[in-house]
Amino acid sequence: MSLKGAGGMDVSFLLREVEEGRQNAWRSYLFCGLMGIAPVVMLLFRKTAAALVVLGLWLLYYLVLVRQDGKKYAAAFLRGNLLASLSPLVEGVEYHGKAGIPREELLADRLLPIREGNSCITFHRVTGKYGGRALELCDVSFQLAEPDEQNRPRFFSGCWVRIRLERPTGRQLRLVSGDLALPSSLTPWYGAEGLSPAPLGQERAGRVFSSWRREGTPGLGETVPDLAAGLWEERELPLAMGLEEDRLVFFLPRRFLAPGEPPVRFPVSQSVLCQSPLPELEGILKVAAACEKLAEKTS
Repeated sequence: MSLKGAGGMDVSFLLREVEEGRQNAWRSYLFCGLMGIAPVVMLLFRKTAAALVVLGLWLLYYLVLVRQDGKKYAAAFLRGNLLASLSPLVEGVEYHGKAGIPREELLADRLLPIREGNSCITFHRVTGKYGGRALELCDVSFQLAEPDEQNRPRFFSGCWVRIRLERPTGRQLRLVSGDLALPSSLTPWYGAEGLSPAPLGQERAGRVFSSWRREGTPGLGETVPDLAAGLWEERELPLAMGLEEDRLVFFLPRRFLAPGEPPVRFPVSQSVLCQSPLPELEGILKVAAACEKLAEKTS
């Protein structure tokens, strides 16, 4: 029986694809392990020359075949996991491979004072749609332009989320939780972007976030800050949010689309394949919907 997610994704097909890659990788690792016994036995029988030849063949086999099969399985698992876990929320989910959002586009979001150059690296771009809104995600590692209070460089890694709303909101603002960066280190940079410190007017969100807004533009009201605060409180995960007219951007440290190479010894279950690497996405999409309601009120 075919198992389909809410977004129409055939999970059973993805499971078969991932399992095929896992079995190939497991057979390669198993044979490599057995092959590694041969030179040890030869050394016990003082056949040093033959043992060195077999050891060289073993190393070649590992580098050329075993590692490649492991990488293919990891890639199949990553693609299957993203498609299976995100499709219930996102329409037309597509994984574009190891390359992430182009660095220039990410810097153009102006969400945080990221140091330009090779200190900003992106990986694993995913696209789709939610209620007509274009969605784009990737993993990112970067260095902030300014050091911390002890003059140490600050590095962050996590997930970058971009949503294109269906209409401009008339708002330009940033929200950053206090456990991500101190307001004093961000205010000068935001000031150069034309944004000034502005209270949220919402007690719950005010305890979590510092905010900056372009002068003369309206605030976020009650719902959006409340949803953003709930997103933080759910897991106490640092986050930054930026709203620039119809472009909504989030950065969540310590969240990654790529979970690393999965174990090859045991089959992958449906529950494992469908486990979301970004459980906060549903909350982020609710924030996006609330931002669009702001746009309706403005118009």
